[in-house]
Amino acid sequence: MQEVKISVIIPVYNAQECLPRVVESFLKQTFTGFELLLIDDGSKDKSLALCKEYAKKDKRVKVFHKENGGSSSARQLGLDKAWGEYVLMIDADDWVEEDMLASMYDKAKENLADMVIADYFYEGEYSQVYKKQQPSSLEAGDCLHDLLSGRLWGGLWNKLIRRSCLQEYKIKFRQNIVIWEDLWLCCDLLSHNIKVAYADKACYHYDNKVNNGGLVRKISLSSVKSQQAFIQHFEPLMTKDEISMRKNMTLLRAYEGKVLSKADIKKMYPEQHKQFYLQHRHDFTRPAYLSLALLLGGWAGFVVDGVFSVHKLAVNTAKGLIARTPLKKKIFQYKEM
Repeated sequence: MQEVKISVIIPVYNAQECLPRVVESFLKQTFTGFELLLIDDGSKDKSLALCKEYAKKDKRVKVFHKENGGSSSARQLGLDKAWGEYVLMIDADDWVEEDMLASMYDKAKENLADMVIADYFYEGEYSQVYKKQQPSSLEAGDCLHDLLSGRLWGGLWNKLIRRSCLQEYKIKFRQNIVIWEDLWLCCDLLSHNIKVAYADKACYHYDNKVNNGGLVRKISLSSVKSQQAFIQHFEPLMTKDEISMRKNMTLLRAYEGKVLSKADIKKMYPEQHKQFYLQHRHDFTRPAYLSLALLLGGWAGFVVDGVFSVHKLAVNTAKGLIARTPLKKKIFQYKEM
């Protein structure tokens, strides 16, 4: 039996339409030393049946079924069942190039890396965008801040991770965390002195056409609480700017999702209110940002700011009109006499 070098873990929930694309993209890999763990998370469609069909066709495919508990619990079950030297977490609605496993594994072995970060393709509705993911440096601490600051994407699907590191540092997926769960695990790992390598090649296709309508885009109270829990956990490691950015993102999520009353939102992170107001009070191209700025800054502040803005515009307009009239020249000539 061939040694398992990579365990690919795919949580599956009602994914019958897109599942064949992602599974077949792995069965076509040039790299053969892998196992494909399909974790059915209580699907209500034909996903489980599809998973079992693939397991019959290819012995590298292993299927596990559990009651619905969310992506984090499904991935953790996959980690508990994995045998590979490295693990790779994949979303069921995306797909990969046929040399992804080979290129990432080669990079890992070449650099004796505990984590390999690779570029990826962003598949939009009308175009494909190449997303560069080169860290500012390969030091674990610098990579950590690249993720916390949003400079690098926090997803797990473009990161090959040595499984023994997760075991050594007792890192697991946090249950009841429904957003930033990938980022949480990555940051937990990068808070330790692990060795990071970078693969300057994109093999992963993030399909925003599908993801845009999926669970990842739905805003719930639990998602707001998940972001708050993330900030509380990692705040000691974050810079002032990183904390500010994450708190502003959480305020915006709570406001856009309407999962909290306006009064409750105004109680969240009061230290951020002035900064958010000043930054977004004129953000007319993004209504949600502007509306939240009004809420946090208060109508009085906005009205006063608006009055001064209109006054300034009126003064500048008047100056412009005066500058274009001959009368100005006569007035100044008279004053000079």
